[in-house]
Amino acid sequence: MPTPPKTPQEIPFDAYLFRALHAAITDAGGVPQIVIPDPSVVIGPLPAATRARNPLILNLSYEATRELHFGNESLSFRTRINGQDTPLEVPYSGIVSVFDRETHQGRSLVPLPGLRPSTALQPSQEAPVSPEAQTPPAPDTAPPAGLPTTEVSNNVLTFPKRR
Repeated sequence: MPTPPKTPQEIPFDAYLFRALHAAITDAGGVPQIVIPDPSVVIGPLPAATRARNPLILNLSYEATRELHFGNESLSFRTRINGQDTPLEVPYSGIVSVFDRETHQGRSLVPLPGLRPSTALQPSQEAPVSPEAQTPPAPDTAPPAGLPTTEVSNNVLTFPKRR
């Protein structure tokens, strides 16, 4: 008997997104790194000095990790910290950026203000969505003020470097 299709709430989009970003950076010969603004979300024995860093930047290259696993809610891996083999787990909700250490190309994962994760896939039950909001913007519409823009050239997506 075929498996019934999954609903949007059952699909682990974060796992697919992180796996794809990691693969794209690795395939391009880069070093994937993640930015964690609150190191207290990391599950595992981090030294106090490492946990005090704000933000915490972790190297996710295959050379720096072992047993890298992209689960439905978090990623887990083993790495060496102060010469000790250390298992770590990081929930996707605690990661704000994935980027290549050398080129700084990557993806910011910070949600837009006022957008809750539960509303990202479906309209809010609290307020009806107007027909104008459901219509996709015209291709020449500029992004909201204050948001970084990207450039696409020869099928390469380039993100602006941080100031």
